Amino acid sequence: MFGFHRDGDHPDLGPCHVQLDHEDAPIARYEASVLDVHPLAVLDERLGQLPSALSSIRWVDGTPSLPGWDGSDSALG
Repeated sequence: MFGFHRDGDHPDLGPCHVQLDHEDAPIARYEASVLDVHPLAVLDERLGQLPSALSSIRWVDGTPSLPGWDGSDSALG
């Protein structure tokens, strides 16, 4: 599962992070920028980033990773 999270669970990553899970366990978490305070504006922007984000996931021996993620939203194209 891939998603953007805005919660207080990982304060070292700031107020927003991207997370990749596999088999019910987190594989990777990276800081992501806070785009807007309005939820619908954030949803619109993140949906636009989704194709690039998903194409950046790589699979090796049945395990996903985010090797192209540099910790910024610019990595999403």
